[in-house]
Amino acid sequence: MCPSANALAAFGETMSGRPHCTRPAEIRRAYGFTIVELLVTVVIAAMLLAYALPNFREIAVRNNVTEINNQIVQALNLARSEAVRRGAQVEVTSVGNVAKWNSGWKVIPDANFNGTFDSTEISVNSGASIPTGYGVCAKSSGSSGVCGDGTVVFDPTGALKCSTKLDINVNRPDSNTTLSKHITISATGIITSQTGLSGSLAATTPTCT
Repeated sequence: MCPSANALAAFGETMSGRPHCTRPAEIRRAYGFTIVELLVTVVIAAMLLAYALPNFREIAVRNNVTEINNQIVQALNLARSEAVRRGAQVEVTSVGNVAKWNSGWKVIPDANFNGTFDSTEISVNSGASIPTGYGVCAKSSGSSGVCGDGTVVFDPTGALKCSTKLDINVNRPDSNTTLSKHITISATGIITSQTGLSGSLAATTPTCT
């Protein structure tokens, strides 16, 4: 508590002579956020979130499509290299042997070299079901025998055995054909991948219809 000016004057002092003396009225008070400031902050945060969420979703979709595409390409390359290494035919077949590969796929070599894929043949690689909303759709050209939309077979030279081409589309949930992935296996067994479904004969929707 500061003494009054009269009390100081009695001792020959002034208020200016007491540098650390501050009257209660002069004490600065600290204030928190006002309601208006808080509302403004919330509105700005909501606007930033609304702008960022679509970008986050798009990044997630692109990453998923790329991951699915890479897994299939890896399985196909493994099958081709195993066919050459073993000197035997190797198949990549979808679960259920259907054109829609969403439930996964398996790489199965003809381990006993009898020219067929018996029930006793063991898979050397498999792919799990893909995330809901995406589609892996295949379309075979010039196929015969065991080959078809759900199965591709590499012979001991690394070429396709019973088809002339296989198209596999990795379709986005929004069916955007420009940003979906297209895998092609040529008659010679060459595996290529590109962004965009131009030239593909496979279905372009997640449902493969």
